[in-house]
Amino acid sequence: MTQLQFKDAFWCKEFTFHTGYEVLVQRLLEGKKMCKDVEDLLKQRAQAEERYGKELVQIARKAGGQTEINTLKAAFEMLKQQIESVGNSHIQLAVMLKEELKGIEEFRERQKEQRKKYESAMERMQKSKLSHYKKTMESKKTYEQKCREADEAEQSLERTSASGNQKQTEKSQNKAKQCRDAANEAENVYKQNIEQLDKVRTEWEQEHIKTCEVFQLQECDRITILRNSLWVHCNQLSLQCVKDDEVQLPCPALPCPALPRCLGASLTAAPSRCHPDARLDADRLWLAWWHSLATSLVCWGMLPAARALG
Repeated sequence: MTQLQFKDAFWCKEFTFHTGYEVLVQRLLEGKKMCKDVEDLLKQRAQAEERYGKELVQIARKAGGQTEINTLKAAFEMLKQQIESVGNSHIQLAVMLKEELKGIEEFRERQKEQRKKYESAMERMQKSKLSHYKKTMESKKTYEQKCREADEAEQSLERTSASGNQKQTEKSQNKAKQCRDAANEAENVYKQNIEQLDKVRTEWEQEHIKTCEVFQLQECDRITILRNSLWVHCNQLSLQCVKDDEVQLPCPALPCPALPRCLGASLTAAPSRCHPDARLDADRLWLAWWHSLATSLVCWGMLPAARALG
């Protein structure tokens, strides 16, 4: 399939109109606004991620728990570390978003400078074309007026010659000759203006084609850059969600790690030698450990609730 080209589409039927070019420029300005919208989105998202990450880090560092001991203290410390880790990952995401934002800003500025260069060249060519067109039209009117005056003078000469008045005839001849010379001079000026206008028109067409090619390349680059930026942004957010899911927080539903050891000790030793949290007789200890384990399996979806607790 043949690729459509800007240079084949954005033209006008009227020589003095530039609607096609204006539509093209308007599209580029809309593309510039889209770049700004993406920049604003990334900027606000980066600010939100950075603010959220810093708050998590601050919460984790300000948390207490120094009065606790043993495994519960270790679990609480792990919780704080994981919260701080999540906060740092969100801060890192904010840094990546800012880098992506900087790249889009630099790309937009480069396109802006290039577009202004070609817009200025097109503006000069359009003004020159309109100026020469106006000048040519004025010389055309002058030429037509001089031709009418010469025709009228020649017709007057014919009428005067027919009357037989020699003096009046000579006067009419001089006037007819002057009018015809003026018409010939106006014709030469008109032809020169037409040649100049045709030269300007050719230069304008070449500049228009070159500008359309550059603008089409800019539009394709912009679409590619923004599409890739959105793709990278979505991947970054997906990666952040994966990182958040990979955080291992202590589960309060897990049975006490000391229970199996204490359970074995309770069957062979005196209760005073068991773990302090497991000073129960053997039957009650078995029941408590099994209930805790079953509750954990239900939470993980590995065991139906009715079978575990029935």
